[in-house]
Amino acid sequence: MITEIIKNNGNGYMNILTNIIQLGCIFVLFSVNGVWSQPNLNIEDHSGFDREMWPITGGIPFPKGAIFDINQIGIAGAVSQKRILSRWSDGSIKWVLLDYQKDLGANRKAIDQVLLSEKETNGLAMHMETEDFITVDTGILKFSISKRMFGFLDEAWLDLNKNGIYEPDEQLVNGKSGQSYFMDLQTTNPVRATTPYSNRNLRLGTSFPATNAIPTIEGGPEWMRSEGGGEERRKKAADGKYSAKVIEAGPLRTVVEIKGRLGASEEDSDYTIWVHAYKGKSFIRVQHNFVFRGDPQITNIRRMGLSLPLNFKTPPRFQAAGLPKSEFLSKKDTAYLFNTGPHNVFNLEHNGFTLDWEVGVGKKVTQGTEKTSGWIDVSSDKFGVTISIKDMAYMYPKELSYISENKTLNAWLWPDHGDLVLDLRASGWSKGMQGVSFTHDVFYAFHGPEDQEKEGVFASLAEDSPQPFVNPEWYGYKGTKAAGMIMPQDNIKFPKTEAFLATGTTFIDRSAIEFGWLGMLNYGDMMFMYAYQIGNKDLGTWGISNRKDDYDGWRRGNTMISYRKFMQYLRTGQYEYWKSASAHLKFIRDALIKHYSSEDSTVVGFGRRHSAYWGVTPQDENDRTGGVAWDGYGTNWLGHYLHWNLTGDWRTYEVMNEIRSAWNHWGNTDVDQLSGGAYVGLKTFGSVVGYEQAKKEADNFLVSAVKRTSIPGDEWRDNTWFMGYGLYLQDEEDPVVEEAILDWWKANKHNKDMWGLYWHRESMAAVYWAARNEKEIRESVYSELSTLGSIESQESPRITAQRTLYENLGISGLFNCDMVYLANAVAPKYWRAKDDIMQLQWDEPLGMAVIDHYREYGEPFAPPTHKEKEFDVRVTSSTSNTLELMVTLKALSDIQLDVLNKTGKVIWQFKKEGLHKGEVPISFKGDSDQEMVEGLSEVYFVRLQVGDDRIIKKFTLY
Repeated sequence: MITEIIKNNGNGYMNILTNIIQLGCIFVLFSVNGVWSQPNLNIEDHSGFDREMWPITGGIPFPKGAIFDINQIGIAGAVSQKRILSRWSDGSIKWVLLDYQKDLGANRKAIDQVLLSEKETNGLAMHMETEDFITVDTGILKFSISKRMFGFLDEAWLDLNKNGIYEPDEQLVNGKSGQSYFMDLQTTNPVRATTPYSNRNLRLGTSFPATNAIPTIEGGPEWMRSEGGGEERRKKAADGKYSAKVIEAGPLRTVVEIKGRLGASEEDSDYTIWVHAYKGKSFIRVQHNFVFRGDPQITNIRRMGLSLPLNFKTPPRFQAAGLPKSEFLSKKDTAYLFNTGPHNVFNLEHNGFTLDWEVGVGKKVTQGTEKTSGWIDVSSDKFGVTISIKDMAYMYPKELSYISENKTLNAWLWPDHGDLVLDLRASGWSKGMQGVSFTHDVFYAFHGPEDQEKEGVFASLAEDSPQPFVNPEWYGYKGTKAAGMIMPQDNIKFPKTEAFLATGTTFIDRSAIEFGWLGMLNYGDMMFMYAYQIGNKDLGTWGISNRKDDYDGWRRGNTMISYRKFMQYLRTGQYEYWKSASAHLKFIRDALIKHYSSEDSTVVGFGRRHSAYWGVTPQDENDRTGGVAWDGYGTNWLGHYLHWNLTGDWRTYEVMNEIRSAWNHWGNTDVDQLSGGAYVGLKTFGSVVGYEQAKKEADNFLVSAVKRTSIPGDEWRDNTWFMGYGLYLQDEEDPVVEEAILDWWKANKHNKDMWGLYWHRESMAAVYWAARNEKEIRESVYSELSTLGSIESQESPRITAQRTLYENLGISGLFNCDMVYLANAVAPKYWRAKDDIMQLQWDEPLGMAVIDHYREYGEPFAPPTHKEKEFDVRVTSSTSNTLELMVTLKALSDIQLDVLNKTGKVIWQFKKEGLHKGEVPISFKGDSDQEMVEGLSEVYFVRLQVGDDRIIKKFTLY
């Protein structure tokens, strides 16, 4: 049994006692004052509407050594579906994806208990397959997907009278009636004016041309442009390669994966569609990904749509977000919701932009300038369909429409209205943004004519689906450690640090939303500095350094930020952090990382380093092969790893493999500090189910990763590859890496890294953990971190040195909008309310964990003590079909002795009431009464239960 490791004390904070039993293997049990419990999932509604048996999907971690058999996991009082996402190094389950369904009131919270038992959860799959079709039946919605050629939903039925039979007049979609997915390309390129940025002073409200801030070449930052016209060519999914298969199947959720190409040629673009269906539900989630493979210099995407023909017998009514009332449609009407936003990739005016939308019904047009909720509904007297796009307002330009003439419901991933083309030429590189991708979630809710959960209600429910969460202690270094050595939020011990962390996160989110870092290729991005001065040149604009190319915009994809945001979410459990982290991860995953190159496939899986993004003026320092710079820190895996384990998202899973491939090619090249990132990242990726081979691949980079750590010079680059150690070293001891970390510290390189002010804290935390029982090192690390790590002194030698360095470079200035006052309110006199505030998102909780560890256990080198057990078990002899055990008891006891294989299955069992104290031999033999279910495997476990307490040991066959 595993406990929830949570108890509320008088001041409302968590008081946790961790009891780690380490006997043969590590089997982690958590107790609070001797009371055992199990982890609870916290569920919250953020839509404002009641949910009836709503599908809940999310990942939950378990401690190392605790659970080996997925059937041991369940939800109290609910049917559940489980899938292993990753494993610990001993083979036990690290993260598992749980599906179940739950009633949840509007804006209410609920708690569900995770059960740990050996009872399997039974349930029939919702699909069946033939050679030609995959058919999914949720119990109320039934649909078919072709295995031969693209048809999206080839046929669909809705059990309107709920009699369990899909009758002919309940058919929603007829086979081969016009289902399509297509992209229209224009032959004439749009005009691209060379328009220099304007310098704007947000405080004074002034504006003037920025002669020293580029673009200095034709193009600029726009990616939405007025169409150039010319002939149009249609690329269709029906003409390209195609496959369909079920990748998740269970009693509650089925996922069908459709892969193909829009067109028949090698230059045509790829797509993947994941169709999620839910038990008892009449709606589906369609997750769509598009990867651009064409030549951006001649490829102008005019429209891209996914069409579904509906089997209406009578003209429907149309309703949409922003439309005051529904409207009847004639047989020739087209009705639509179209939205757009700024054509520039960011806006220097604080909240100085609009998110325009337009609803058209025939000749009637309604318009607005605020965020649309992104849905339309068409309903006849027999049935209706609501379609919505998640985050439609921020993922502009988009369109949803119904065309009466051919009865098609259309999700336009690039809109039909608006006269716009998607311009992927960028600037500086001939291949522009070749290899970019984007992902959308489109929801289809089929309903009866009087269904109350249609239209805006359903769209709100789908927009903010609940994300299950345990508690901060469960994820952190005192709990499962499955998210690394992070420290739960603690406003009592670390008030200034927590204020900085909260401010930094707010800073990121407000930068993204309030300055318009939005749009299909940009939502989730941000840029976090303003008003640098270089010499006597007042840039007065956004940027991160003194390189001119940093002002091209559209490129602020620092791959570390999504991990920082996920870390803040796991530290606090606050839903807004989850939303923000997810948006940034998807931007990194889809838009920042290159997914295809016609010139060099080895750059696939890498993204732009810092702000150097797609296609700026080439500079050796920032830009590399094919217009892509490798992520020098090896950190793009961090956010992906957590997102996969929290969601089981298949797009994230695909991109993780691209990152893995890039590391395997470039990890030992002399590029920044890739070998360290490759080693730690691949080791961690190797815990993911399906990517186990990555652990062996990592060993190719160990020598180059550690060889520089004890050699003076390049302190910053050596420092940064320690990023990610908290997700690695807690899994398995690695003496080589630990020695390299100590060598780095002993070489005094931590005192020379002026640029790594906050990365320094993470590396110092790594030194603390690696030092183990070396008291002198641990006390030195604690001494430094207790000053720097908790933001108690802003006049420390390190901060003074960094300030001097910036002043010598002529860089000064503050973030010049009202967010700086927020920063000053929580941290007076902190001069650099810019990127350093974001670095706290990464490193402070690690330094805090070190400090908290020191304070809790007193001496930094003294491990926690454990109460001695009143019983023990050891192996005296073993073969493949016999096992000799010796049980030691200090009192007369009732016992149960189980032998388990490496998957957690019980293969032998012995029970005895009133077994006498002392040493008692117990034998399992193939010819005895305790006959084996199967023979011993190379690795096996012995579990001894005495009363309410137990131990488990891992053994290897002699």
